[in-house]
Amino acid sequence: MPEQTIVCPNCGKRIQVSEALTHQIEADLRKNFESEIKERDKETRADFEKRLSAETARAEKQARKKAEQAASSEIGKIQKELNEIQKREKKAQVDFDKKLSEERSRIEKQAQKFAEEKISEELTDLKKQLREKEKQSVELKRQQADVQFKINWLFVKK
Repeated sequence: MPEQTIVCPNCGKRIQVSEALTHQIEADLRKNFESEIKERDKETRADFEKRLSAETARAEKQARKKAEQAASSEIGKIQKELNEIQKREKKAQVDFDKKLSEERSRIEKQAQKFAEEKISEELTDLKKQLREKEKQSVELKRQQADVQFKINWLFVKK
């Protein structure tokens, strides 16, 4: 059977009918396949985007949970360190208060001893001055008695 041909309306070339139909069928099939591929690609992309979004949300939730756990753990460690520091600070304060009290007591005793020594020195000095004054008083009384005796003797003699 001889091959039938047709003339191309654009270029005027003779084309075999079977080839023209094959090209037309191929073009229609290609168009249908491309359309199907685009639709499947669109569905696949939508499904991928949906799964990606869900996976991203799950990963973010998991990462947030891990971060919260890590932060909570870190807060716990910091709280323990803070408690230890507060204990050391309280102990240091107690030690300081004790040393301050001991030093205050020592200084008070030292001041009291110094005051007692000073008072004792002053008392000794005052006693010495008193003895001197008593001696002077006795001497003055003796001199007064002599003067009185002499005055009386002079009046008696007259």
